[in-house]
Amino acid sequence: MNFTFFSPVKIIFGPKTADTLPNVIARMTMALPSGDTVTEYNPPPPSGNRRFRKALVVMGSFPGRVENVIKALHTCNIPYEILCQKGEPTVEGLIPEVNRARSAHVDLVIAQGGGSVLDTGKALAALVPNNGHVKTPATTTHESLKSSRHNNFHIKNPIMHYLEIIGDGAPLTERPLPMIALPTTAGTGSEATKNAVLASLEHQVKVSLRNDFMYPDVAIIDPLLTTSMPREITASTGMDALTQLIESFTSGFATPITDALCRDGILRVARSLKKALETPEDIAARSDMALAGLYSGITLANAKLGAVHGIAGPMGGMVHAPHGAICARLLGPVMRENMEALCSNQFSKDLAHTMGETDRQSKSSMQSKYNTQLELAEEIMGKYGEIAQILTGDPDAPWQDGIHWVEEIVSWVSIPTLSDMGLKQEQMAVLAEKARQASSMKGNPVTLTLDQIKNLLSA
Repeated sequence: MNFTFFSPVKIIFGPKTADTLPNVIARMTMALPSGDTVTEYNPPPPSGNRRFRKALVVMGSFPGRVENVIKALHTCNIPYEILCQKGEPTVEGLIPEVNRARSAHVDLVIAQGGGSVLDTGKALAALVPNNGHVKTPATTTHESLKSSRHNNFHIKNPIMHYLEIIGDGAPLTERPLPMIALPTTAGTGSEATKNAVLASLEHQVKVSLRNDFMYPDVAIIDPLLTTSMPREITASTGMDALTQLIESFTSGFATPITDALCRDGILRVARSLKKALETPEDIAARSDMALAGLYSGITLANAKLGAVHGIAGPMGGMVHAPHGAICARLLGPVMRENMEALCSNQFSKDLAHTMGETDRQSKSSMQSKYNTQLELAEEIMGKYGEIAQILTGDPDAPWQDGIHWVEEIVSWVSIPTLSDMGLKQEQMAVLAEKARQASSMKGNPVTLTLDQIKNLLSA
């Protein structure tokens, strides 16, 4: 058994832990990064009495919800800038914010909010010290970028240098700014992941800015910060957490560590999602959901995801709909499609066909791979049975009962269909092709055909 597990985030969990923010900031001032080029992950060395010059506070649409952050910065005597992130972050929208943060000499990022806010904070922390080594104008907007393409002086979007799929996918060369994450939703797991999901308006797709050094330095998960979530956000983020846990659990890259976290996380969602929806002030239920969301971030960062996120990522760039709602609607159909493929003889036939096309010299290694794949298929089929048993509480539940549980909760919280979310028939072929090429598909336990993906889009 060989595997790698990585999660360098300092996690502070529990009710009222948000009150520890001044102490967290104070401790971080004694260990500011030196600005050395990144070669491998090492905690920055102590640096005497250095202090932060200015903080960037990233928040959602309601300024009153970050009073605790502002108070902590006043306590620590650190000036600050504020960024109000309304909606999901876009590649185009980040450009002026990166320039503004650089001009303000920001050297600490604190993000308190949902997944979009945390992703914005992580992206800014990464991009402020990493400019792509290209020339940019003093003021850069989406319109100036578009017009510059027709000028002799070509301006390259520095963010594109680091983005997956639509960009160069280059690694960061400078260590990101210190960053503290305080999630106010329970489900995205962004407080424990190494990527930021950004929408490209130009390409109509969501892509990741990803690097091993983009994990927040500290994640403060205070369930009390989630009690003000509206019902629909509690539902969609909770289903996002469940989806991430199930996909990580059934991924071909799962490990014993991620499996243990997934099992506990799925159990917590099963017993507490409805409670959190029915009684928003139930701190025990909110704690369960916050912990499940945290687990889902840790597991997806180590075990990858699957077809639900393979579809949800590109769909989010084409249709304005909550990511968690898309995941919720797709989860049951994808679970069924995967299990039907695993239970059918077609899975074995595909492996045998691959073996038959290899030369004699490779037969031995292919036989070993064939056996390994069959063992993996049997293991994943067993895991779908486990999922059903955990969700229903019935130790004898067949795998189909897990899908029924998911479908019932999706109906109970009134998740709309993909077409009701705005997905049009004429978009499905393009979306299916984008999904087939998405990085999340690599973790799916079976390789889905284009037709199978198109069928899932009718969910």
